[in-house]
Amino acid sequence: MPNPIKNAAAIERDRSALFSAMLQALSAVPADAGAYGFLNALCQSILDNNSTLKWAWYAFQAPGKPLRPYHELGIQHHPDILENPQDPCYQVLSSNTAMTYSLDNPDCPKWLLPLRKQLSEIILVPFGIEGQKALGVVGSSESGYFEQVGTAFFSAFAYMGDMIMSLQQHARRDPLTGLYNRMELDDRLEQALHTADQHQRLLAVAMLDLDNFKEINEKLGRLAGDQILVEFSQLIQKLKFRHSASSPVSVSGDMMQ
Repeated sequence: MPNPIKNAAAIERDRSALFSAMLQALSAVPADAGAYGFLNALCQSILDNNSTLKWAWYAFQAPGKPLRPYHELGIQHHPDILENPQDPCYQVLSSNTAMTYSLDNPDCPKWLLPLRKQLSEIILVPFGIEGQKALGVVGSSESGYFEQVGTAFFSAFAYMGDMIMSLQQHARRDPLTGLYNRMELDDRLEQALHTADQHQRLLAVAMLDLDNFKEINEKLGRLAGDQILVEFSQLIQKLKFRHSASSPVSVSGDMMQ
């Protein structure tokens, strides 16, 4: 879907719309909503502010699992993107560099082919912290759109996502054990439920409890109880649990009584 080169005024309007989208996403999210709340609001705001953009989503990479769009807005495609070093998604995750990809590319992966009638190109932007790689994707119906407005605007969204994820990591980890707390677990479960429902799959949640932990605190003191919690958390983390967006290991506030 070729599109004539826009004049300077039109390009400036598009850039202003992107800037407004970022500000709206920041202002629309409650302070305790965390990274998911910001990213969800950002995807919505990007599409609301520019009619050229038709598709927005993000995904977190988990070892051995395909990429699956989370909070997919606009076009509803729901692809399962299998790991392939030639796929643009995995090229971006590997290089940690944003990429604009034309759907007219003769090597276009199969999962993108059904979108050719609705989109001309997509931009893929990597983000994430502490080993958690993530990817944001936005699709345009106009060829050359991302080159004209500049990829820096979309990179700025990724930087904001990194910053909020970093702040969330500190706020949503138990300071004693380093495991996720209940606030983070709630968000992860919400995401996992959404993904399970979207792909018609089952979801399992396992709960572990320390017997007589309250008595240990009362009889031996909180320092002894804290030491048990630390050793227990270290044992859990040695059991090769897969730490991913769909399988978090967390410590409940009830355990701290």
